[in-house]
Amino acid sequence: MAEYTIPKSQRPLFDKLRLIPESILRELVSALERSPFTVPAVSDLSPSDTSDVKDAIMELHRVREYFDAAAPKFAADIAIALQEVVEFPVAEVPAFEERLAGLLAISPLAVASKAEILKTEYERRFCTARILTDARPVYVESPSSLPKAMMITHTLRITFHDDTGEMRETYITMEDVDLVTLRELVDRAEEKAKSLQSLFASANVPVVEP
Repeated sequence: MAEYTIPKSQRPLFDKLRLIPESILRELVSALERSPFTVPAVSDLSPSDTSDVKDAIMELHRVREYFDAAAPKFAADIAIALQEVVEFPVAEVPAFEERLAGLLAISPLAVASKAEILKTEYERRFCTARILTDARPVYVESPSSLPKAMMITHTLRITFHDDTGEMRETYITMEDVDLVTLRELVDRAEEKAKSLQSLFASANVPVVEP
């Protein structure tokens, strides 16, 4: 019996990976090696099928990384697991196993899948933000009279994903001076990122940006 169970939703993806002609798979893999975070255009393969096969390849790397499994045995177990649920001829298992092992040996895809895992291993992940600007009246005497002044405030709304994947929001009140501080912090963070990118480039270490 296979050590891994392929979820029902993933079985069609892995079956496409099994059935795709070798020449088309090589073209797709070559494109992914150059740009692993994109869905490339591949001749003789629809955009939907291209996306499905790419997802299957990346899922293969992610699951192997998650279990920290040796690639040859993992490829063998996945090939057997798929054969048990899709029921293709047993004689085709070795060829599929060899294909999986070859895909697992592609370094850029392994790096991309590892990066995808690492970017989710935080308690909260930024999704989007919006700054809401309001004018609030300042009353000194009766609220039925005209306000004596107006106060302009800003509310920073941050939308994020928590560690369960749920989307949540938080609101932070800001003044004009806080906007200046925020802008300076963003500029400083961008400068630090450029400095680190330059440092890693000089050491021939690629920086992945999912």
